[in-house]
Amino acid sequence: MSEVGFTNFNLLARSLDKDKNGVMNELQMSTDIKNRVDTDRDGKVTTKELSSALREDAVEINRGQVSYGKGFNVHTEGLETLRNVNKIANNSTTYAFQSSYGELKGSARVDAIKSNNREYSSAIRQMESSLRSINQITRYGNDSISNNVQSLSRNALNDASYTRMIDFFNTVLDNPNSGSIYQDPFSNSPSGEPDTSGLEVQNQNLRHAYQSLNSALRNIENTTDNLPDVKQSIRSTDNSITSAFSNIVAIRSDSQTPAQVKQKLYVKADGEQAKVTGRALPYAGVGAGVGAVAGAAIGYFAGGKNTKTAMIGAGIGLTAGAGISALIGKSVDKSHENKGKELKALGDEVANYNPDEDSNKLESESSNLYGELFNIRGKTDIDNARVSTNNVNGIKARVDNVNQRTARILNGYKMQ
Repeated sequence: MSEVGFTNFNLLARSLDKDKNGVMNELQMSTDIKNRVDTDRDGKVTTKELSSALREDAVEINRGQVSYGKGFNVHTEGLETLRNVNKIANNSTTYAFQSSYGELKGSARVDAIKSNNREYSSAIRQMESSLRSINQITRYGNDSISNNVQSLSRNALNDASYTRMIDFFNTVLDNPNSGSIYQDPFSNSPSGEPDTSGLEVQNQNLRHAYQSLNSALRNIENTTDNLPDVKQSIRSTDNSITSAFSNIVAIRSDSQTPAQVKQKLYVKADGEQAKVTGRALPYAGVGAGVGAVAGAAIGYFAGGKNTKTAMIGAGIGLTAGAGISALIGKSVDKSHENKGKELKALGDEVANYNPDEDSNKLESESSNLYGELFNIRGKTDIDNARVSTNNVNGIKARVDNVNQRTARILNGYKMQ
């Protein structure tokens, strides 16, 4: 069971004990199984005994029927393959290519276009290799993601922008001495400038081919991001349940009563409120002094280093400094006021909080999470794993609400 990530067997057992008497009369089990679970041999199966048997994978429960445990190993077919596809696509090389050679002349222009063509060609070959690998390893996938990736890679490799480059690779780059566009661009050039039209056509074709393959790889990368990992989702949800229940245990174990905690928080709130009165005045005094100095300096230099303008600037500085500082003071006041409101709201929440309600919710969600294990036991494909992962994430969202609430309540108890 630990391989899956479910650990809250105590809450699961308690969720099945509908009448809350600690005895599992609600479940059906054979005499052999009952004898195996009833470790103290008193003829009754308690929630504690059932929890221990579940933890050891000795038994499992499905729709009220207890049977021998078969384990809950989960294997998502195609998951590792698609993770590998994501790495291949993510690691496929992209380049910052020379964007323009329009200003170059003579040999510099020829060399720049040739170099740029070879850079594009090298990148295309690497991306082609990546796409062929992706196409090969996803050809046996039966899930929608694998089929989509297979289609993306196949279409890219069959795209006309790419396929018309094959002859270019074979006849030009691999055999530059052939009768090709790599002939001397200066031959038959009456103006003395090289004829680079053939090189430029190939450059445009290479750019289009590069963009086509690169776009396909980026689409494949996006398609294989955030793959469903149901085991990780179960572990995360189970951890949230554990955390929330731990908070409830701590709240119940605290020596303070809810009323005492509320009173403590209200006293703290009153203390925050007491800090509000007259907050703007001392700040305004300090700020005005700073404003006078700054204002005088501005007036002195802006007025051609004139003492009279400095005095005017000081007056403006006093006014502006006092106003700004008053705003600072009001902001500080607002902070204390808000803190006081938050403390009183927390005090009210503590006083009205019923830990039994959240405990019951956690028991119910533990049962829901356990039930999801039956949907993904053994082999499952990516599509079913996606459904189960979404279901588990829905459970986690509800549990997280309980976790956050209990953490907030517990923090109220811990405040000094």
